Amino acid sequence: QHLPVGTDDEDVEALLSRLANILIDGAGDCVAGRFKCLTNAAYCVMAFLRLGLYPFSTSGLTAVCSCGKQLSVRHAFGCPQARRRGRTHTHDNVGRCLHALVRPVALSLLEPAGLCRGSLRPDWMYVTPADGRVIVDFTIHNPDPGVNVRVCLERWSSDKVAKYSPVLVPSSGRTKIVGAAMTTFGGYSKQMRELAVSVGGLCFSYVRAVVPGVRSVADSIAYVRNLIAIENAEGNSSLLRQLWQRGLVDGIAGRRRQLPVLGEFLNVALEQHQSQQVTGVDRHVAADFM
Repeated sequence: QHLPVGTDDEDVEALLSRLANILIDGAGDCVAGRFKCLTNAAYCVMAFLRLGLYPFSTSGLTAVCSCGKQLSVRHAFGCPQARRRGRTHTHDNVGRCLHALVRPVALSLLEPAGLCRGSLRPDWMYVTPADGRVIVDFTIHNPDPGVNVRVCLERWSSDKVAKYSPVLVPSSGRTKIVGAAMTTFGGYSKQMRELAVSVGGLCFSYVRAVVPGVRSVADSIAYVRNLIAIENAEGNSSLLRQLWQRGLVDGIAGRRRQLPVLGEFLNVALEQHQSQQVTGVDRHVAADFM
């Protein structure tokens, strides 16, 4: 059976942008990573996103966003209402997973207060003898069609550095600001890649002790990249699923009397699907496909 590549409203410009996203460094870390695996639900979402298709659909019913527009991949990641709910949650999770790795070996704080004048707070800070204070602020974007993704990633990183540099409270020690930019497909900016390398090296002894299969600093760095990609992909899956569930309920609100058990059926089905774990064979098939 022929699979349509792309959504109905996807033009050539959007298709090329999506393909560029897939080729960015880091976009495959959640698929090829050998340390931690995605759930079945998140693997399905990643596969559909690479085809440009919205991951959830129900024959005969239309899912609409809470803003009133029909759901599509582009709209889900571009809608301001959806972005506030999903992207912030995802980038917070990335910070938490890195904080959990660094905390056993160095001073690490999430959203530290008092570093900046005013109410501005970075997402994360850790302190090492070599680098001093490392202040990290994450940002995750879904690039607009037609843009140069690599250029955008570096600009987003630079914007973060420029945002914090003027308002930092002076310190006697060294301070490094990291604008850790990613795309929804997992692509990294240069600063994000360097952060993964730094954290992997810093936490090598701890990671080797707690993670089977980690024998070298390179393994530790691969593990860190794998974790970052997993959090990003799981966040995408959660956001799209929540939007679809809300939109589907809105779309059938007028037919609730004729379909009294549909909502319960969908919730049970999604919970069962999400709870399944991907087997080793599934991982290899998905890695080959993506």
